[in-house]
Amino acid sequence: RSLFIPAPPRHSDMSFFTQSYTTLTIRVCASCETRALRGWSFKDGIDDAESECGLDAYTHDWVIQNDGDITALEQKLQQLVSLVLSRV
Repeated sequence: RSLFIPAPPRHSDMSFFTQSYTTLTIRVCASCETRALRGWSFKDGIDDAESECGLDAYTHDWVIQNDGDITALEQKLQQLVSLVLSRV
């Protein structure tokens, strides 16, 4: 079996992958506050473009919150790795 890890930016791209392959969709996100602490700042015309936020309303199979709780992040990643390994 093959394992592909694409990062499609748009809903139409995601539709292609989910219709063409068996998928496990994953979203990694952090709050705006956490992102700002990491040096991010909103850029009008960039951060509100479809390539950046086109999948914000998409229902992913897994959501990983990356707001700085290293223990919670490690636990979630371990669960995800186990799931992926069970499928390949």
